Amino acid sequence: MWTLKLKVENSNFILGPKAKKYEVIIVGIPLMKFQNKDSFKLTIAGTIQENKESFIRDLKKDKSILRIDINNNFFIIEMKSNKFLDIINSEDVFYSNPMKILKNGWSYWEFSSWSKKSLEKIYTHSKENFKVQLLSLEKAYLPNINLLTSLPSLTEKQKNVLDLAIKNGYYEIPKRITLKQLANLANLSFTTFHSHLSKAERILMPFINELI
Repeated sequence: MWTLKLKVENSNFILGPKAKKYEVIIVGIPLMKFQNKDSFKLTIAGTIQENKESFIRDLKKDKSILRIDINNNFFIIEMKSNKFLDIINSEDVFYSNPMKILKNGWSYWEFSSWSKKSLEKIYTHSKENFKVQLLSLEKAYLPNINLLTSLPSLTEKQKNVLDLAIKNGYYEIPKRITLKQLANLANLSFTTFHSHLSKAERILMPFINELI
C-alpha cells in the first residue's frame, strides 16, 4: 500500500480561506461524491472548534455550499466541487486520515492507494495548481485508519493559557519561558495558571494521540 502526505495552501478550497479568516481548526473527511453531466458534488463531514458561529454563518452565504447541517461542533456539508477535489476523488484512492485545516489556512491531506501512479497524479496536479509541500510518498503497511473524531472543547481560560504557552515557546526544546513567567504574563497566580494549563493538556492529549 502506498501513502501520500501533503501540506497544501489551497486558497481555492472554500474551507481553507474561511478557516484562516475566522481562525478555526477543522478536521474533516469526504463521505461521498455525485457527478452528472454538468456538476460534481461532494459531501464532507467534519468538526470545528472556536468561532464556529461566524464561520458557519459565512459558509451558509457561499454559493458553492448546497446544503449544511450542524450539531454542536459537528457539521456535514454538501458542496460543489473544484479542480482539487475532482482529481483527488479517484476511484482507487482513499483517505487514510482525515484532512486537517489549521488556523493559518494550510491543510494536511493523507491519501493511500494500491497504485503509486494514482498518488503521483494527485501530487503533480497539486503542484500545478496550488502551493504544496510533499511530506512523504512511501510504500508501507498502514498501522490503522483514523476516522473522524470530535474536537475536544476547552474553556476560554484554558484556550488563553494554552495559546500563551505556545506563542511564548513553553513547548519548545529547550523551553524559552517558565510557568512562573507565563503566569506573570497572564496576570494570574502560579497555581491558577498551572491548573488551567494542566486541564487543557489533559483534555487535548488523548485527542492528539488518536491523530498521530
